[in-house]
Amino acid sequence: MADLLLGFADYDGSAPEEGEQSEQDYSALVKPLPTYRDLTGHDGRDYGQWARDHSSDFH
Repeated sequence: MADLLLGFADYDGSAPEEGEQSEQDYSALVKPLPTYRDLTGHDGRDYGQWARDHSSDFH
């Protein structure tokens, strides 16, 4: 997979010509994903907060 994303292999799995990278543009595949805050509008809970909130589930 890394070879594909870095341009060292074409989509069909074949290697590009010697000394060249693939001409296919996969830059859209490597863009950053949204964060939890971006998706929900607030920060996520840390493990301690989650454990306190769910302690009754383990008794």
